[in-house]
Amino acid sequence: MFVRFIRVWAYNCARYLSDNMKESHQKRSIYYYGFQILISSIVKTSLLVIISLFIGTLLPTLVVLAAFASLRVLAGGYHMDSYGKCAFFSIGMFVLGGVIAKYTVQYWDLIILCSFSAAALAAGIFVLIRWAPRDNPRRPITKAEEIRNFRKLSFIYMCLWIIVNVTLILMKHNIYVISICFGMLFELLTIVPFGYNFFEWLSGNVDKLNKQQKFIHNRR
Repeated sequence: MFVRFIRVWAYNCARYLSDNMKESHQKRSIYYYGFQILISSIVKTSLLVIISLFIGTLLPTLVVLAAFASLRVLAGGYHMDSYGKCAFFSIGMFVLGGVIAKYTVQYWDLIILCSFSAAALAAGIFVLIRWAPRDNPRRPITKAEEIRNFRKLSFIYMCLWIIVNVTLILMKHNIYVISICFGMLFELLTIVPFGYNFFEWLSGNVDKLNKQQKFIHNRR
């Protein structure tokens, strides 16, 4: 339902824009892709806000999202092959991080919190050196200079991440420290080979489940 809604609105917006600007069909295709990304992001964020509001984890969930998205822009990562799967699994990850941050924060003393942050930082540096940036079929990254630039920006992100985390620890905003760490770790999971294989496995199982449901529905 949501996928069809997004495609219809993206097509209508692209057609309206290209007709008014008297653009070619090729330009319309580019607009269509851009509007799909824009509208799907709005829909996905709205669903995330509604769900996290309902379970009372709005702020930590949004912090998880911000940490994930800001690193993803620079380091890339695995992309699901459909909007539905992308929305389902990404919203699930962000909400899970927000829930853990809010409902376990009282059990994190200073030593555990600092150790977790240091471990997340070490993992981030290792993964970025070893595998970042990860491209995707729609945006391949093959030029050596481009790879160096993305990697350099990723390290700048890590430096800012350290400053923000240390500041939050000193201010005793532990819930946001935990949220940022989980957001970054979720993004790192989409970069490492194990994470790639794990998400491929999840995607394949969803496809199998959909085929089984269609088969059962057609036999009725």
